[in-house]
Amino acid sequence: MVGKFFQKIGSQIDKKKTALANKLADRHAFNEKLIMAYSFVAEGLAETTEVGDLLTNIRESMVDTYGNQSTKEASEVYSNVLSIVKQIKEDLQGESGKLVDSYVIRISAAIAAKAIGLQIQNNSIALTIKGLDKNVYYNRRIDPTDKGPEGGGYSGGGSGGYYGGK
Repeated sequence: MVGKFFQKIGSQIDKKKTALANKLADRHAFNEKLIMAYSFVAEGLAETTEVGDLLTNIRESMVDTYGNQSTKEASEVYSNVLSIVKQIKEDLQGESGKLVDSYVIRISAAIAAKAIGLQIQNNSIALTIKGLDKNVYYNRRIDPTDKGPEGGGYSGGGSGGYYGGK
């Protein structure tokens, strides 16, 4: 009788922990999208400065060397957008002189700092999820490089999969 009571309470606690872990996993996924967007904008802004040509050459070389067809197409679109932004920047500087590299670099650094802050927050969220429910952590692929203890990994592609213990 007492055993069933504690088993029921334990089951309810596990369900609440799983629900919280899933909620945090949703937040983690949302943050990942924001991190990517902030990083993209920060990098794009930096590439519009005088030093930006060097950054553009490095990015294009990396994509040419290591990229697949999809990343090469995305890089081409990115480069076209950058050339338009650079032209707008040059036009504005010619008229008012207010949009100078020092401002662009400061804005880029602030956006990059926001991305770094979100990444730190996501690292903390990932550890919390792993502590609450390892099934959620591994099944939702919170850290795809973490394959589990000694080759354990996860089984199944969804939340119904079972990881070998909590």
